[in-house]
Amino acid sequence: MQSAQHTLDIANNRYNAGMVTYLEVATAQTAALDQQRAVVQLQGQRLVNQVHVDQIPGGGWAKN
Repeated sequence: MQSAQHTLDIANNRYNAGMVTYLEVATAQTAALDQQRAVVQLQGQRLVNQVHVDQIPGGGWAKN
């Protein structure tokens, strides 16, 4: 995720210096957001999987 943010920072700097159009910034923003979305989805899936593991008999949930 750091590489996409770094690329976005570079694109912003290049745009502010007048070296590129805003399209480069928008493209870098899209890539950074896509990467952030993927990380959040993976974190969410990890949590769902952990709940499923905890629900397995003997997995830690209190039995009635």
